[in-house]
Amino acid sequence: MIVEMITTGEEVLSGQITDTNATWISQQFVDIGITPSRRTTVGDRLEDLVSCFQERSKHADVIIVNGGLGPTSDDMSARAAALAADQPLVQFQEWVDALERKFADLARDMPASNLKQAMLPQHAEIINNPVGTACGFVMKLNRALLFFTPGVPHEMKRMMTAEIMPHIAKKMHITVSSVLKRLHCFGISEARLGAMLDRLDLPETVKLGYRAHIPTIEIKVMATGPNPELLQIHKEEAAQAVRQTIGDHLCFEDGHSMATNIQRLMIEQGFTLATAESCTGGMTLSQLVDVPGSSAYVDRGFITYTNRAKHEMLGVPEELISQHGAVSLQVARAMALGAREKSRASFALSVSGVAGPGGGSPEKPVGTVAFSMAGPDQTWSQLIHVPQWGRTAIRNISSAIMLDMLRRCLEGQPVFGNYDYARRVAQLEEHRPV
Repeated sequence: MIVEMITTGEEVLSGQITDTNATWISQQFVDIGITPSRRTTVGDRLEDLVSCFQERSKHADVIIVNGGLGPTSDDMSARAAALAADQPLVQFQEWVDALERKFADLARDMPASNLKQAMLPQHAEIINNPVGTACGFVMKLNRALLFFTPGVPHEMKRMMTAEIMPHIAKKMHITVSSVLKRLHCFGISEARLGAMLDRLDLPETVKLGYRAHIPTIEIKVMATGPNPELLQIHKEEAAQAVRQTIGDHLCFEDGHSMATNIQRLMIEQGFTLATAESCTGGMTLSQLVDVPGSSAYVDRGFITYTNRAKHEMLGVPEELISQHGAVSLQVARAMALGAREKSRASFALSVSGVAGPGGGSPEKPVGTVAFSMAGPDQTWSQLIHVPQWGRTAIRNISSAIMLDMLRRCLEGQPVFGNYDYARRVAQLEEHRPV
């Protein structure tokens, strides 16, 4: 089956908006074993839309059209689809009634412009949108089924998941099954990862795919074939082989994240946590509390961006900062100990670094970051040179290293991981009296 995507909109075409919708839609097909063959972006010009629909419908079996279903004059997808299929636009009373109910539930009068969203090609079939005013629709054109979706991401995703993907499976008589396992690793380069996993002897039904998104890499273990039960076995066997190969670089699986994995481990082991952040500015704590239920273990966070804040909030001695600098093993250790003492949490994580673009020195260039973790009876500190990939990347990687230290400790692994793209220049591990 040949699947293509068409995205509409001047903002997307000009680069003002990043087309994350197309990426998400692609992933839905990849997850069932179908790789889309083409993406096309078209501006809000009627003749270009008509031409694109007519041409691509001669080559594809399924086309997902995203955007252009709103109530304003620049939303032209329905009109262009009608012209491409040589059908009149007609008002679908079914969607007029649905719109009236939506506005009545909100105790609001419906603007007349919303009636435009009920004007569809005559032979189209409505696809419900329970969370917005733009219905989707599906129509046949040449060899293709065209599915039209709204550009608002949460509306599109709901429609794709609940309506369109099941519709496609039914209409196109998809009988080949596909099962997927996602494994996420940290600290290993994509090149080395690929070289390691290419040596695995996997069943013919299994394929591996990779997606790098700083700071982690996703490994997709996909099994495709006619026998669902056998595919599950092959998927799990392959996933286990991948786990054994990447070892302690594995940090979470499937729809989880580093934060959800840490939350599970912290709650299971009855621990609490405090953070002390300088260069990351609260980024690490924000990731943790994004997960519902984090209050069961997250106690507090300190954002100590200046030296004065480190001294006043965490009790870091001024002479320690003067002697070693804010970005040092000694200061990071004092930050973690101070955060743990102030909060009485089981663990405290700290970070202090030079995120750039300025502020570096020959001794401590941009990307130099100090980390520490204070636990009930031990402290771990390390000074790392993170690649100079820009301020945002340095902060993202620094936050990930903080969480990776805690994750490793909770899993009983060495706290100091080996990172392909980050060089450790110093480390300090101390046992302390309980």
